[in-house]
Amino acid sequence: MATQVSLIGIAFVGWLWAVAQFFLNRSHQRKDKILDRRYEAYAGYLKKSDELWNAVRNDPSMTYGISNDFMRIALEGDEAKTNAALLEFNQNMREFVKRATEPLLIIRQEVSSLELICSSALLDKIFELKTLIGQSNSAMQTALGLFSVYDMGPYQAYIQEISANPMWRRFEELNQEMLGMMRNEIGG
Repeated sequence: MATQVSLIGIAFVGWLWAVAQFFLNRSHQRKDKILDRRYEAYAGYLKKSDELWNAVRNDPSMTYGISNDFMRIALEGDEAKTNAALLEFNQNMREFVKRATEPLLIIRQEVSSLELICSSALLDKIFELKTLIGQSNSAMQTALGLFSVYDMGPYQAYIQEISANPMWRRFEELNQEMLGMMRNEIGG
């Protein structure tokens, strides 16, 4: 009888051990799945943001080139050429603003998908990034409002002012901070 009780006890302990291992394994699989999802989301975000930031950095002096081309034609004095140049100038400025703000809006959308899977510390950085994106879009709209082909002074002064704004440096710093946090979260 004692051997039967001890065999039943050993069987019960073995069964408990197997159940504990099952749940422990399941817990590890769940954590691995979360890490895999984070890795895929973070890698996708980083790839997309690199593409967009490189596109934004391509020609920072494009507005000066656009205005210089217009001014060169306008100073020739031919009214028909000036009107055609003005139409082209307006189209180029719309394209410039679109190219300048579109990548930021795409980054904002991309980073929103990370909100579901990131840590709370990274979530704070994401909210800061969204705030910076809103500020930069607002600055671009203000610059566009100041733009005048007849008086470039206020526009150029504003561009110089926002170019010196630490907000632009903060984009790079924040990106590096987020990258470090992403690496930590996926165990890299």
